[in-house]
Amino acid sequence: MDKRIIVAIWLYSGRNLKKRAESLVEKFRRAGLAVLGAPSVRCWDDSAAQNHPIAQRRLFNLDAWKEVNKKYRLNGLIFTNWSASFALGNPYGLLETTRYLTFYGCEQAWNPDATQASYPRRFFSLFHGIMEENFLNDHFTLDDYYLIPHLYLPLCRKNRITARLLDIMRQYDEVLVTGLPMQNMLFRADMYPENEEVITFLKENYQKNYGALNQIKPIMEEILGELLPPAFIPLYLHSRFYLPELYRREAEKLLGI
Repeated sequence: MDKRIIVAIWLYSGRNLKKRAESLVEKFRRAGLAVLGAPSVRCWDDSAAQNHPIAQRRLFNLDAWKEVNKKYRLNGLIFTNWSASFALGNPYGLLETTRYLTFYGCEQAWNPDATQASYPRRFFSLFHGIMEENFLNDHFTLDDYYLIPHLYLPLCRKNRITARLLDIMRQYDEVLVTGLPMQNMLFRADMYPENEEVITFLKENYQKNYGALNQIKPIMEEILGELLPPAFIPLYLHSRFYLPELYRREAEKLLGI
């Protein structure tokens, strides 16, 4: 092979990732080729509708490549960042949601001896401008960033729009995933349309779930207006609300609303 070729090794997951990466690096080095490592700050991770990266899997991937890079002094690392599972697939979360993991990967590549445990504190203070010691001294784990935007949003002095985006997507996920979503219970109304207890229960959850989504949608649209070109906003909103709206129409039909 032409020795001007530079090989980029994409490896995003797997229990033996580090071992596989080392084997490939050695193979291409023996062939006299330069090698780049290619971890990912966001990719499939068994979820086509993720509103932010799956932090635990991405941290594992980034840390494995950090060790390979440190051992072999690679020619560089490419932190790949996918915008969707495939060209016409459901769009992932916006670029802003990946800053946290991208900067983490960069620091670990440039300074592999950097203290990982203090990274959240440093990110909160440098990226978001948070100065409150009572918050910064909390014992954060590396994947807390995507779990607690509602806690650091009020403290943000910098890049507040990123925190707002993460917070509204957290609220959206809670309604769809942890808030007893309607689509997981509508089969009862289909099976027992005369059961007053079932219908009353589902009507209450309909009001709760869709009342929350009605509040979330305009806020999400306003935030997207600051981050996306106008032509992209309807597509992104439709990708998030198309299925809930389908279930809404079915719920209204089954429940007589």
